[in-house]
Amino acid sequence: MIRAVVDAVVFVRGTLSRKGKSAFVIQAFKQQKFLLITSRGHIEEVFHTLGYPRLRRKYDLTDRRCKKLAGQIAVRGVVLLPSGSIAICRDPDDDYLIEIALLGHADYVVTEDNDLLDDEAVGQF
Repeated sequence: MIRAVVDAVVFVRGTLSRKGKSAFVIQAFKQQKFLLITSRGHIEEVFHTLGYPRLRRKYDLTDRRCKKLAGQIAVRGVVLLPSGSIAICRDPDDDYLIEIALLGHADYVVTEDNDLLDDEAVGQF
């Protein structure tokens, strides 16, 4: 089975809109088409971002819906504990994604973050 790290932004966008690439990734996750590699901090980032009042109002997000997604990620994903020892990304906030990808032997890192996609140091991994 394919093993993938999915950036929190993809989870958020896929939750807010049922159309587009992010929504496709979320559907594939829910249908267990790939094994999600994640961490507790990653799950918290998804839940925290979906909790922004502006997003809650605009997209009618309830606590129940947000908790359900966080629960699905925690139950269906392989939850790893990164050490924070990797420092290769231009944006240090993205380092944990690369670390959990390496720890979890991920085949892919799914992101829409152009800074991460264009980072030559990340491309070597």
